[in-house]
Amino acid sequence: MANLAGPETCVRTIGRCIYCGSTERLSSEHIIPYALGGYAYLGAASCQLCSSITSRIEGRVLRKGGLLYSFRRAAGIRSRRPKVDLCEVQAVVNGEVVDKLVPYEQAPHFTIIRRFDTRPGILLGENYDPVAKPRWAIGRAANQKSKIQALGAKGFQETIAMGDSYERMIVKIAYCAAVGRVVLENLVPIANHLVLGEKCDIPYFLGEISREDCPGKFETLLSYSQHKHSRGYALSVQFRPFGGDIDPRYEAVVATMERSFAEIEKDGGVKTWRR
Repeated sequence: MANLAGPETCVRTIGRCIYCGSTERLSSEHIIPYALGGYAYLGAASCQLCSSITSRIEGRVLRKGGLLYSFRRAAGIRSRRPKVDLCEVQAVVNGEVVDKLVPYEQAPHFTIIRRFDTRPGILLGENYDPVAKPRWAIGRAANQKSKIQALGAKGFQETIAMGDSYERMIVKIAYCAAVGRVVLENLVPIANHLVLGEKCDIPYFLGEISREDCPGKFETLLSYSQHKHSRGYALSVQFRPFGGDIDPRYEAVVATMERSFAEIEKDGGVKTWRR
């Protein structure tokens, strides 16, 4: 994720919680988390309870001990509370594991992400295989070897928290992007329960889209597609969070619409916003 510059910007004010519908004690909701460089947000869009849930999801991924914390620090992505922080690295020196404390910018790190072999199951119809599960993939930045050598080591280990918070964060970003794009009254949310942590079949709503299926849009940060559905149209959001050779472009189906984009746009219900 690029370290996006610019002031925080309200895309639109919602007036009710986009997750549960409550109108009490509302706060803003960033579309792309601030800790990933996003500055566009939805105003009055999350109640206190749902806000606490989405904050925990992002915290488990982006704060210390989370999947992307080392990536964020090494990439220099901004923080609301900048601080000098040391990373405990278990270097493998002379065949023994040795604990070392080094600044995150100097520490080698893994980037561990979820990969999917298909598009979301809801788009596959009869071809969807509910047994197929996502897998973890590991990538490293190009300068990891020099960082390891600078530590006087031959390898390193890193302990991080796993779980489903990563997938839930990706779906949350996609859902917020959809609400920023299309007026909420035109959407029937179908993935908000996943964001809030209800047990469900994640690959049914979240998958990957290939370059062939996303011509001309694969390199963009966010894009949108509509698909014919029994309820009218299914709205999917494609999101490319990272750069690199193993970079996935995720696709999440987050809502249905009774009318098409074009019909909604005629009534002023579709908005273009910058991240």
